[in-house]
Amino acid sequence: RSSAASDVYKRQADMMIRYKGFNIFAFSDTHGKHEEVQIPPDTDILICAGDVETDEYNFARFLEWYSNIPALLRLFVPGNHDLSFDIYPIADVQKQIPSNVKLLLNNGFSFSGLNFYSIEARPWLHTPLSIPDSLDILVTHGAAKGYLDNGHGCSLLAEAISKHPPKVHLFGHTHECGNLYLKTDYTTYYNVSLYQDLFQQQ
Repeated sequence: RSSAASDVYKRQADMMIRYKGFNIFAFSDTHGKHEEVQIPPDTDILICAGDVETDEYNFARFLEWYSNIPALLRLFVPGNHDLSFDIYPIADVQKQIPSNVKLLLNNGFSFSGLNFYSIEARPWLHTPLSIPDSLDILVTHGAAKGYLDNGHGCSLLAEAISKHPPKVHLFGHTHECGNLYLKTDYTTYYNVSLYQDLFQQQ
């Protein structure tokens, strides 16, 4: 199955994604400026698609902020700048994560009838991987090749999506395409990078 591309759109001013009755606020690429993100108070589900760490702001400091934001569900997918996932054993990193934050790392999760999944494209896959069929939301850090990726997306990720298209794909990494979405026949792609918004305001 292919996903024929249509037009690119700017996301709504509050960047909320409304899906199956839930208000979903998704973001990525804050690079230490997460405390400046304005999260709507009516958010039901929070999703962070990575790149929150800097030399000054480590994963623990992000988690302290993230776990205290009111929401029914908080998901986290690491990015290529989240070096805690490269420096330390994954078991040690998982010990830092509060019980009210769900780490998605090559696995899936269901919540109130919504099926979430993530594969570790940080920002590219190095071997072919598959995703489940009938998936609501796929979350990765990197973009699929040809979809709001500025020409630098992952071809293996695009191949996986073409075989089992999710309803929604959330990702970041490509700062230049942040805050845009693209509707296709099968999937709506959202680049949720906030880098341009946060750093061009300086």
